[in-house]
Amino acid sequence: MNAHLLCVPTVSRSQASSVKQDMLVENVTHLENRYQNLQQSFDLFSTQTDLMENIWKLENLLQNHSQTLLQLGLAVRELQQDVQGLRVRSGETADSVEHLGDYVMGLSLSSHGNISSLWADLARTVESLHAQDTLITQTAGQVDLFRDRLEEVTWTVGTVNRTFSNDISVHRLKIHDLQVQVVNVTQDATLTREMQITMEEQLKNEIEILNTITEDLRLKDWEKSVALKNLTVIE
Repeated sequence: MNAHLLCVPTVSRSQASSVKQDMLVENVTHLENRYQNLQQSFDLFSTQTDLMENIWKLENLLQNHSQTLLQLGLAVRELQQDVQGLRVRSGETADSVEHLGDYVMGLSLSSHGNISSLWADLARTVESLHAQDTLITQTAGQVDLFRDRLEEVTWTVGTVNRTFSNDISVHRLKIHDLQVQVVNVTQDATLTREMQITMEEQLKNEIEILNTITEDLRLKDWEKSVALKNLTVIE
């Protein structure tokens, strides 16, 4: 009867140890699953490393191009101002030549020979001014055309730059999330390891208790056996 009572706590402790082992296995399995998911994320991240580097290089290149285009735009505006200044000065010169022509026409007929020579020089000057004005007008048109093309390229580069900047922001958020996952898994691994150590200590203590109970049972069985033998001898 006493032996039966001693077996009851033995079974109870064995069940408790089994439950703790199941909990430990479940925690380890959960950690392994999270580690596998993290490993897959790292694999995906490693395949995107070259792409991210290329995107960053392209972003820097686009930024450099944007700065170059900005400087070029400033140069074009300065060139437009210079061309406009040339056109203004050309117009002023043409007006001066026209006034000079009127003045020459009003001179006395007594100096007809000198006036003819001066008039010929004046005509050549007017012709040269017209040619210069035509060249300035063509140059201004080319500058305007170049400015339009520059604005179009600047708009395209700006659009591409904004698009890649948005993509890079998304990738950076994903990398941040991945870093957070790494920290969480590391913390979970540490907690699981601490739980494992604690459970191992508890299991070790319970096994020692079970061994002690087993030895007690064996001793009692031996004592009962000896007592039965003694009773048999006495009888």
